[in-house]
Amino acid sequence: MPQLIFPMCRDRQPLSIPDPDDEVMPGVRWGNCAELCSPAYWRALMLQDEGVMPRYRLGESLLEETFACVLGGYGIPAEVGNSAFAALRNEGLIRANVPAEQIALCLSTPLSVAGRFVKYRFAKSKSVVLAEIAATFQKTAPPIEPLALREWLGSLRGIGPKTASWIVRNYTGSDDVAILDIHILRAGAYCGLFPTTVSRPNEYAGLEKRFLDFSRALGVRPSQLDACIWAQMKRAGRPLARRIGL
Repeated sequence: MPQLIFPMCRDRQPLSIPDPDDEVMPGVRWGNCAELCSPAYWRALMLQDEGVMPRYRLGESLLEETFACVLGGYGIPAEVGNSAFAALRNEGLIRANVPAEQIALCLSTPLSVAGRFVKYRFAKSKSVVLAEIAATFQKTAPPIEPLALREWLGSLRGIGPKTASWIVRNYTGSDDVAILDIHILRAGAYCGLFPTTVSRPNEYAGLEKRFLDFSRALGVRPSQLDACIWAQMKRAGRPLARRIGL
């Protein structure tokens, strides 16, 4: 029997989605809209946000966006990465010809995050990477087209496929890329979209295509779906991951 989802906003019409046992795409059932992390659950959440255009950009330029996403990469909580980015921007260090040592000095200074001071991990190694990135931006004009830009960014040292996609999604708003971090992978593994094993960089393209196909099968923009899943999974944290068996 089809499921009926009612939006919180009364001036919008309810949305009918297929029976829980129907497949949204081969091998992935819709599930019940009240079931945590089911495709129907995500579609119900997306219905509540329709019409709201989120702002993804963290920086005012492509170079700033690149710095912000590299600083918030693997092993760095979003709040810490954002604070590190703000520190570099406030000191005027997001530009070419800034020595890596100067960037490292700024990143080594304890950061204020949610009322407490924390140290930024990998300050020295990230500083070298950021200085090299800034130098490359000065020498070479990045491509404009989103997928070409993603490929170009991915060729730079310190930028993997997830970070490159993150930069492109934030800066261009493209729906041709997806940011598959641990939160998205866990949610996708639960509903059968992704394997439960940890993915490797060379598997990213296949997983990304599957997520893009999934988003379109749900009838939502990939850029908004990954932002919705990320926010929910991050807010719930490890207790939700344990609850759904991941």
